[in-house]
Parts: sequence; structure tokens; C-alpha cells
Amino acid sequence: MASTNFEVPDVTLLFAEIEAGYRCPIFRDKLGRLIEPLSDFCDHYLQKLRDKGIHEKAYKTRLEHISYAMREYGIYCFSREVDWKNKQSTAPYYGSKKHYRHWLDVDDDFLVAFKDWSLLRTSKNPRYRGSKRKAMKTVNIKLRFVYQLYIWAQQAHFASNLVGWADKFLIRSILGDGNYNGHAKSPDEQKYPCCFRSIGTSSRTGDAQYWATLDDIAAIERYFHENRDPLTAERNILLLRLGQYVGWRVESANSLTVDLFSDDAIVAQEKTHRTDFLVVPPKQKNSYTFAFTVPWELAYALHAYISSFGGRGEILERLALPEHVTSGRIFISMRSGTPLSDRALSQEFGRAFRHIGAPKGAGYHSLRRFHAEDFADRTIEARKADGQSTAREEVMLEFASSLGHASLTATQAYIRASRKRSVLSVTERQQEQLVAVNLENDQLLSKLAQRQATIEERNTHMNSQRKKQCRKSRGR
Repeated sequence: MASTNFEVPDVTLLFAEIEAGYRCPIFRDKLGRLIEPLSDFCDHYLQKLRDKGIHEKAYKTRLEHISYAMREYGIYCFSREVDWKNKQSTAPYYGSKKHYRHWLDVDDDFLVAFKDWSLLRTSKNPRYRGSKRKAMKTVNIKLRFVYQLYIWAQQAHFASNLVGWADKFLIRSILGDGNYNGHAKSPDEQKYPCCFRSIGTSSRTGDAQYWATLDDIAAIERYFHENRDPLTAERNILLLRLGQYVGWRVESANSLTVDLFSDDAIVAQEKTHRTDFLVVPPKQKNSYTFAFTVPWELAYALHAYISSFGGRGEILERLALPEHVTSGRIFISMRSGTPLSDRALSQEFGRAFRHIGAPKGAGYHSLRRFHAEDFADRTIEARKADGQSTAREEVMLEFASSLGHASLTATQAYIRASRKRSVLSVTERQQEQLVAVNLENDQLLSKLAQRQATIEERNTHMNSQRKKQCRKSRGR
């Protein structure tokens, strides 16, 4: 039998449990030697989070981000033959070219080279569907952790000239200055000068604006499945999909009524042979009456949800309540069967974002910003494929229509993070398939959770009956 050659990776990432529910990464090189700077930095960073009492699920999100960022940086350093000795070269230059011998020798040029190398690797990942901008945002997250690595190294006195704003520092950033007070409004160009620009590089585009990511959406879905009963999770994930694929505001998504997705409504629109399902949410900003397109797969999912055998019907059956208490609304309270309030919806998603480690200000509206970015990708690609102009003004017209804006001025805040892309591989067909797969997966998970809940309830009942029979037998 032919032997298989196994190549040991340059950097191996392991996780050690340090206390109940909390792990910390450990990095080793090809020879199994501990890479102390990476391991110690992660331990320092994560310890600060634990000291602050961060929630376990938020901790897991941060753990994943820092671990894979440091692993990628470690791999790049090995590719450049940079070692992890805690010292700096006394003569780092050969002629006019700098030779990076140790990890403390790196400068801005090295970080820029890492950024470009990481972008090439990240762009090849199928999850980004050819979106260079999304790959650039992921690289920025990794690069920020690299900045934090060197700030930690400077504070730990490995070297004194690593990070700062003056010319004497190897890495230029105000974060390394001793008098920096962490002011939130300091521009990213001064905090992280080597990061990509004009792509929504920050986790916030303003003081209280957060743009959700695909990782966020997946984490929130897991959060609902793990922390809510099956019927609540099903309701919340449908609202999650509306934010992801349609981009409605809270009040619009929550105002949907059953008649909009009834049998008659579905049949009537099927006859028009439209590529999307048209919906006019009863409640819109400034009392607008815009019609929005909803993917057919999502329309069918909502239709199934409101049917007598769907999740909404089960809620009413469990509460033993008549239909009229719902006021015809799709999304209802699990306790009273009355319409879910906008505040309750916002709080539910606010909690979910906090649990996955998103910053303050993240909430349901963050899904609207995600939708805006994704729509921009697909709009520009479709225009290029049809030979149409991708001029900013023309793209903004389509953008405004998708977001329900009566004025292009309101669209500026969403399109600001979008740029002209040179190459995109996203297609409308891929988008339809993605929606269908996600919704099918949602339905399967919901059915599985409900079945497990039924089995557990049945087992509890059977155990109770057995105990009663045993007591009766003993009494005889």
C-alpha cells in the first residue's frame, strides 16, 4: 500500500481549557516548539476579557478571531523566515533592503506585505463568493490583531521602539503612544494606517453603527438554536433572514401580516411569473408605501410558517388562543400571542449580537447594512454583465429602491462603504441557491429541535408514569 506523505504545517493551533467553558490558544512550530509570543499575547488579551466578565459565547467569538489571526500571521512570518526570538537585529539592512530576522524587526512595510499576502489567501476561500471587499474586511480584522500584538510587546518591554506616531517607531500608530487615551473618534488612518481603506474597514461606520458579517449571521443563528425553545428560534431566524435578504427596518419586518403571504397572495403572484415576490410592508418610515422584492424561497418559508401546521399556528395552539388576538400579524409573542412589539424584537436581536461579541450599537439594523453591502455587490456585477454603466449615481438609484429611500441623500450612509469592483464572481443564480439552502437548513433544524423537544416531553411523561406505578406497587 502506498504511503501518504503528511506535511506538518508551519504553525499548529491547539486549544487548552483553562477554566470551565473557557479555552486559550497555543501555537507550535513544525518541530513542536512553543511559539511563546503568539501564545502569551493571546493569553493576555483573553485574560482581560475574562476579567471583565465577558459572556461565554462572546468569548468564543473573540477567541476564534484572535486565534486564526495569529495563526495566519505566524504562517506568514515563517514564510519570510522570521523567527520568534525576543530580540531585534543590530544591523537589519543589507544595502538598501531590510532583512527581517526576528519578529521584533518588523515595520510598516512588513505589515503591508502581510496584508496583501493574507488578502490573496482569503479571497480564495469559497465563502467570500469572489467579493474582494468582504475579503479585505476580514484581512483588516486580522491586521488589527497584529497591531495589538506589537502594542502588547512594547508594553511588556520586549522593545521600546515598536509602535508610535513619531518617525523613530517601526510601526506607525497612535495606539502605541503613551499619552493616547483611547478616544473613540480618533480616525482609523491613525490607529491602523496599514489597513485597507474605503471599504467599511472599521467595525463601525459611525459611533453607533455596526455592519453585520456572514460570521455574525451564522453565530446569531446558532445562538437562537442553542438558547431559545424551538418555536422561538424558528420565529427569530425567519426575522434574521428578512434582515439578511431583504434589509427591512425593524418596524417594517415586524409589521408583516398573514394576508401578505396567504394562499391567495402566493397564487396571484405566481401567475405574474415574476422573479421575486413583491411585498408592501404595512409600516414604513415616513409612512411610505414602497414595494419591496422578497426572494421566492423566503416568501414560501413565510407562507409555510403562517399555515395551520406551521410554527405560528403551533404557538397559538400551545397558548389555546384564537386567531383574532394576533391582529393578523405574522410575528407574535410567545407568551401572549399578541403582536410582537418592535421594542421586544430589537431587544432580542440586541441580546443576540452582544452574546456573539459584537460591539455596542449592533442590532437588527446591522442586518440592513449587511444587506446593503451584499446588494451592492450583486447590482454592480449584474450591470457589468449586461454592459451597463456602474457609475456611482446610477448604482445609487437601484440602491435607494432596494433600501426604500425616497432620497439619494439617505442612501449615502449605506453606499459609502461600497466601491467599484474590478472583478466579482457573485451571480444572481448563486444568490437564489444560497437563500434556498439557508432556508431549507433552517426548516430542518427547526423540525429537529421540535422533534427533540417532543421526545424529551414524552420521556419525562413516561418516567413520571413509571414512578407512579412503582409507588403503587410498593403500597400493595
